[in-house]
Amino acid sequence: MIWRELSVCLVLLVLSIARGWSMNAERHARDLKILSKFTANENHQIHKENLTELTITGDPSELQALIRAIEHLSKGGVGHGSNSSSVSTVRPTIPTETDQLNYLGCYVDFPARLMKGATANFPRTLTPEICLTYCKTKGMRYFGLQYRSHCFCSISMPAWGVQASDIECNMKCDGNPRKKCGGWYRLSMYESMDSGTDQLNFMGCFKDSGSRLMTGAMETFAGTLTPEICRTHCKSKGMRYFGLEYSNQCFCSVEEPLLEEEAAFNECNMKCAGNPGETCGGWWRLSVYEYA
Repeated sequence: MIWRELSVCLVLLVLSIARGWSMNAERHARDLKILSKFTANENHQIHKENLTELTITGDPSELQALIRAIEHLSKGGVGHGSNSSSVSTVRPTIPTETDQLNYLGCYVDFPARLMKGATANFPRTLTPEICLTYCKTKGMRYFGLQYRSHCFCSISMPAWGVQASDIECNMKCDGNPRKKCGGWYRLSMYESMDSGTDQLNFMGCFKDSGSRLMTGAMETFAGTLTPEICRTHCKSKGMRYFGLEYSNQCFCSVEEPLLEEEAAFNECNMKCAGNPGETCGGWWRLSVYEYA
């Protein structure tokens, strides 16, 4: 696979030389460095479709520098006298992990906050999907991740934002180290492109104990828990059943809870920490759901 990736880069360089494009030497060297670093990373894949179209897979927050490098090389740089109108520009396609997320770039979040809607901290659990779910429950379409665990929301795309280099959003997400969650006063910004969610099937109120009814993953979402947040967390763990307890605790399970442990419906009477209009279990009581 690596030799195929390198061959794509070599084709671009040969075409550049053959057509006599004038390129700035310093920019050219930097672009070559970006390309060589990218192709050496086994997590990235470059699939050659033809000489002017490439499909590139990988972390969207890491690909923007590569896009600029390839486009710059294919255009022959910005040297004086180059005729860019006759050049076919390489158009990389970045498929996202889910159609719900549209990565907008890395943005400066200083001195004033760029996204002034809802905000929450998700220590140990933040991923783009968690932030997406949280902001959707607040009715906000745009969201940004910062400093590993912070999630910010906005109703509209901030028009005054200053875009930074994507390499400045270099902090790994607390909930998924394979993804990037902003940086020091830097926001990895996304737009939600999907209006639908998984259908939630409420199964009832169940008794819990020290031995735990649901023995999969468990996490506390202080101030933010809703059924949707718990669903997203458990879904990321590959678990279909989830329960909410004591207003801020989320439990996951691969198995359906035992029916003999079912309690009276009104024993799950605590309001959700993230939405007081919903119920999140009770004292040793689980509001149990299944997502379809």
